[in-house]
Amino acid sequence: MKKISLIVVVVFAFALLLGVGVKGAQASSLLFPYLSTQSGVYSFVTIANYGDSAWGQTGITNYHLSYAHKTAGATNFNTIGCNHLDANVTTTPNDMMTFEVGGKVTDAGNVVLFENAAPVTSTALTLPISNQIAFLIVEPVPVGPQTAAMANVYGWADVIDTAANMTLNYSTTYLNNATDSDPDFTNLDAATGWRAASWYPTTYVTTSWHILPVGLRSAMAPAAGGGIKRGLYATANDANTYAAWDRDEHGWSGSYNTGVNCFGIITRADVLMPGVVTNTDLGGFMFLEDTAVTISGTAYVAGPFIVNKIQTATAAAGVGTRTGINREPMVWPAFTP
Repeated sequence: MKKISLIVVVVFAFALLLGVGVKGAQASSLLFPYLSTQSGVYSFVTIANYGDSAWGQTGITNYHLSYAHKTAGATNFNTIGCNHLDANVTTTPNDMMTFEVGGKVTDAGNVVLFENAAPVTSTALTLPISNQIAFLIVEPVPVGPQTAAMANVYGWADVIDTAANMTLNYSTTYLNNATDSDPDFTNLDAATGWRAASWYPTTYVTTSWHILPVGLRSAMAPAAGGGIKRGLYATANDANTYAAWDRDEHGWSGSYNTGVNCFGIITRADVLMPGVVTNTDLGGFMFLEDTAVTISGTAYVAGPFIVNKIQTATAAAGVGTRTGINREPMVWPAFTP
């Protein structure tokens, strides 16, 4: 695999300082919902822990990292299950480490960056398979409930797509509960509800949605592969069973059920019938709701999921294509973190 120098990482770091600022999230287990090893994409993950002995906190010495991943653009991408990769890595109390998920960037041969000038205090698990989209779950070792005597774990990611001219910066989506031996991420979203999905006119922006079902780590990223199968449909919550609204207050009916396995990327055409798609090409919105449904003999279940919108702007004169990703809001019931 071709490596690039640490100098490039430093250049990227300056670019990120000029972009969106991020803050680390505090938790006992962390979920990085979107990472990529595609060509031209660099996914940097940073994990830190903090334990103050003056407060009686004990530091941790290991993390357990679990990847769930599948090939980008694969046939039946939404319905195939994920592959699994996991291992324990080392850390020390109050340590912070950064690594590039695909292993494309190294520091004098070390996948942990910025530490070669000093004793290396951490190790990392990369996903050394090209053209993958993935999520990552990080758990402290030994696993157990977050308590006052346990170190806090933080993290953030920077996904830099040089081909799509995209920089995605996000703090980790996180968990802090009492059953951390198999962390349950259902508390990141309501058990059921509507996620507002909206879009610009298709002449200017192409929109899709990254769907990540959440639940127990053992179900999201099982050791045998697979993942949570989540059923979805579009609704406008209207007595006339509208599926979507256009920009001018017109409701349109005609929707499909769809499903994702482990995670998926859907477009309007996956949940709206052709006439509804055409009549909302100038922009509109719908609500994505979970449902139990069987499609082509595969059962998908209702339950919580996270939605991130992917928007790619049409290239303007002299300006390359630009892509951005943002979390879609929960509109019902009210979100309680």
